[in-house]
Amino acid sequence: ALWKDILKNAGKAALNEINQIVQ
Repeated sequence: ALWKDILKNAGKAALNEINQIVQ
């Protein structure tokens, strides 16, 4: 379960950076 949380957090961070770049 821990690795799932890590992947989830990494995915959120990546999406946040992508959104910042787009905007």
